[in-house]
Amino acid sequence: MILQSLHQLYVRLSGDPKYQIAPFGFSLQKITFKVVLRPDGRLFEIQDARVTSGGRLRPQLVMVPGGAKPSGSGLNPCFLWDNTGYMLGFKPDDPNPQRTRQAFESFRDRHVRLESDIGSGAFSAVCRFLEQWNPEDAAGHEVLNAVTTGFGVFQIQGETSYVHDLERVRTWWENEGVGTTSLRPGQCLITGKTAEIAATHPKIKGVTGAQSSGAVIVGFNEDAYESYGKKQSHNAPVSESAAFRYTTAINALLDGPMAHRHRMSLGDATV
Repeated sequence: MILQSLHQLYVRLSGDPKYQIAPFGFSLQKITFKVVLRPDGRLFEIQDARVTSGGRLRPQLVMVPGGAKPSGSGLNPCFLWDNTGYMLGFKPDDPNPQRTRQAFESFRDRHVRLESDIGSGAFSAVCRFLEQWNPEDAAGHEVLNAVTTGFGVFQIQGETSYVHDLERVRTWWENEGVGTTSLRPGQCLITGKTAEIAATHPKIKGVTGAQSSGAVIVGFNEDAYESYGKKQSHNAPVSESAAFRYTTAINALLDGPMAHRHRMSLGDATV
């Protein structure tokens, strides 16, 4: 009943712009910097994207393609947004610069591979920048030492929209970029419909004491909890779209722009 209720809540909150509810295939992320490029891909400036709120600099909440930043030790570059390690190959006081360089190369290679498919001048400018960028130059940009957390996005000089929001790029993402992580259809326990079942569910943010990557409501990480040969969340089959909706709804209550109306701490519990 909890998952069904959250799934229904997603529909209700989607009608209220104050909650900034993401459509399927997108997520709300904390953006702290932006890489502003000239139309030919040369760097114009790396800018602080934080805004002043309550007398403090705070990240902007920006709708970006894809879900939460994947956790784990593998290379997992996002699409047109990421942290400084992936986007620029830079981390202050980096304990593993070789790993950071590999992260940047994976981010660069993912975008360059997609250039001809997307066919956007702005996206091509991002590709040219990534091909030309030397991570060793990042240390000369003071703003990167101030935005050690949060994520960055790309923008073309003179444009008010970010590159990921431009019509051609967004259309490609909605039609081609939103892939599934499952090849196993089944009956969704939330909707009752047959659909691709999510192998893992998006993480829940804003839970005190949870791992830095987030908490989960549905998860099976030991063989003892699995049955009938089903792995991971196939033991509690939820379609990818339904998993996205229920986690987006609870994240809106716990970590969204209106979280102050819904989230409170009670001892060591998050309510």
